[in-house]
Amino acid sequence: MKSEKSIVPIFSSNLAFTLIATVLILAVGWSRHLPLENPALHNFSPVLALFFCGAVYLRGTTSWLVPALAVIGSDLVLNPTYGENLLEPFMLATYGGFALAVFVGRFVSKRRAWPTLLGGVLGCSISFYLLTNFFAWLVNPAYAKTLAGLWQALTIGMPGFPPTYLFLRNSLVSDLLFTGIFATGCEWALARQTLPTQDSKGQVEVVS
Repeated sequence: MKSEKSIVPIFSSNLAFTLIATVLILAVGWSRHLPLENPALHNFSPVLALFFCGAVYLRGTTSWLVPALAVIGSDLVLNPTYGENLLEPFMLATYGGFALAVFVGRFVSKRRAWPTLLGGVLGCSISFYLLTNFFAWLVNPAYAKTLAGLWQALTIGMPGFPPTYLFLRNSLVSDLLFTGIFATGCEWALARQTLPTQDSKGQVEVVS
């Protein structure tokens, strides 16, 4: 992986942007619907990898706008199914975890290599797990506000729900899997591209 800057015409038209955003919304929606039929697959999702890899390989608002549209679009459609509003307090922790993935991705983009990609996404995955479960412990009155209650939130969770350590397992597996897929695709595109002489509308800057 090189450290020179280049321009990749990922979104050459509004139609391409719309199509890609639609596909991502469907993919995110599918990943959120999956646990309804397979409870053991909670948190198996491409979302965090999208934010992380977007920040690594893209520049400008595109790096976070497309995955953000996918998340918000799926939330608007699916949250009523769960009996939740778009602005549920717990979503603050979730969006905070995604924002952290963007921050880490920007950092990794300056020294892009497979080891730093691996370390970056693992750090994001574990941080997301700790942040969201700590927030759940903080706001959920069913958890005792003690170290034992916090340990429960980080391990077995609430009765009647899958244990929270499964969320961590599924997050690690899906984040590694989808980061590998997205990063491989981006590296392949960078290896095949012809560097243009100047930027133009619909093109985004990436680090290559």
